[in-house]
Amino acid sequence: MTLTRIDIADYQSLAKATIPVGKLTTVTGPTGAGKSSVRRAAMLAALNARGVDYVRRGAGRSAVVLSFDSPDGPFSVAIRRTAAGRGDLYRVTRPGGKPKEYTKLNGQVPDEVAALLRLSPLNFVGQLDPPYLLSATGTDVARTLGELTNVALVFRAAAEAGRRRKGFDRDAKNAAARLEALREEEKAFDGLPAQLDAIRQAADGAERMAAMEGELFRLGGLIHRVAELTGRLERAKAAAQRAAPPDLGRLERGLARYQRLQARIGRVERADADLALAQEKAATAAERERQAHAALHEALVAAGECPVCGQEVAA
Repeated sequence: MTLTRIDIADYQSLAKATIPVGKLTTVTGPTGAGKSSVRRAAMLAALNARGVDYVRRGAGRSAVVLSFDSPDGPFSVAIRRTAAGRGDLYRVTRPGGKPKEYTKLNGQVPDEVAALLRLSPLNFVGQLDPPYLLSATGTDVARTLGELTNVALVFRAAAEAGRRRKGFDRDAKNAAARLEALREEEKAFDGLPAQLDAIRQAADGAERMAAMEGELFRLGGLIHRVAELTGRLERAKAAAQRAAPPDLGRLERGLARYQRLQARIGRVERADADLALAQEKAATAAERERQAHAALHEALVAAGECPVCGQEVAA
């Protein structure tokens, strides 16, 4: 990926400028011509630099466009900054695609834009800035070189590991203290299993006693009932001994009358059955007679006249 051109519009003192960029580009001009504005415009697009003096006086907004060549084709990254501070955005235009805008910046460069530009403050130096890292302290040089070589990741990982180890040690100490406290609390329950066993045995005994009381109550009722029935039996025996023997003659006469009545009932039932059978036979004979009359009438109708009297027979 290669930066090929910078387009600037209404940025500080630059109303409109196009700067072709090669592998080595030098911007020259007299003092106040806007050379530093070109560098600051590039920093604005690359870093979303903050400030209120980025819009040319009299203009409503400024824009900076960085154009690149890549293996996939040319693309551009543009930033728009408004004088009112509202409506700032990034616009990315890829080969063969529609422009994509990013409006929620929050003072940052969107991740996708940063991945395309791959630019940081290290890529920008002012004319009065000292040589890079030569005037920095040893700590700053080590930190910067570590960030450039990814050693900082190791340092941060070691610091994070140390922080987590301290946290784990603290949690372990708290857990040990809690375990000791629980062991002390456990001593108060040393005799609890035996007490629970005694309670269960007492509960079982109470349950069995309740069942036995119910059984005793039922047996008491049965004994009372037996005693009552025994008294009734004794009283019945005494009454039977005091009573006179029954008159068997009356019983025999009543039995004979009952037998005669049963015989009469049998004859009546048989007579009813014979009557029903005779009625059924009479009905059958009447039906046969009707059928015979109908057959004779049909034969006379078919003959046309009566063979006895010679009269005509109508249908």
